[in-house]
Amino acid sequence: MHQAPWDVGGSPGGIYISPLHDALRQRGLAGQLRLLYEVSPLAFLAEAAGGVATDGHTRVLDLQPDSIHQRSPLILGHECEVNRLLGRR
Repeated sequence: MHQAPWDVGGSPGGIYISPLHDALRQRGLAGQLRLLYEVSPLAFLAEAAGGVATDGHTRVLDLQPDSIHQRSPLILGHECEVNRLLGRR
């Protein structure tokens, strides 16, 4: 059976990805959540709890918004699980 890349083996908690569907990322969509008032607050909470938050390339809290309604993808969770999802070791 094929395991989806975001499937963390049934462990509780885990990881959050937005947008979840790979087709959205392949079309070049910037994400569905707004960077300033959805993505950044979630990233702040995740990092305060000891996790990580990234857009897939850059730490979310290091991103500089281009506009007030800029959208961004979001991957957050435990550092090991995020790195495994992104193919980092």
